[in-house]
Amino acid sequence: MDFLTKEQIKFFSEKADEWIKSENVIIEAVDGLAVKILLNQVNKYISPLLDDELKEDLQSVINEALDSDWEGVALQVLDIIEDEIEDLELSDGAQSIIRGIFTLLDGIIQEVL
Repeated sequence: MDFLTKEQIKFFSEKADEWIKSENVIIEAVDGLAVKILLNQVNKYISPLLDDELKEDLQSVINEALDSDWEGVALQVLDIIEDEIEDLELSDGAQSIIRGIFTLLDGIIQEVL
């Protein structure tokens, strides 16, 4: 079981593509894809570190938000896994990257609401 479902990754990458606008044709062509690749890599890296119950809780929060209100969901997810992140014995850099991704996702959500 993964931390993020394929549908959730697709949603975030599509929203990022809508939100990130650039006059540079190359950047505009790959911005959503870059977010999708990033989320897939985070998913691949984090999923094995989290137990299935926690993954189910996280997916539940995200799915609930998909059905209603996305405001603050990325930060809610970060709050849920904050203790887990610290317990995983990840480097400070890896912890910062994980937190940064959720902060970025929250910013994307806020921008498109």
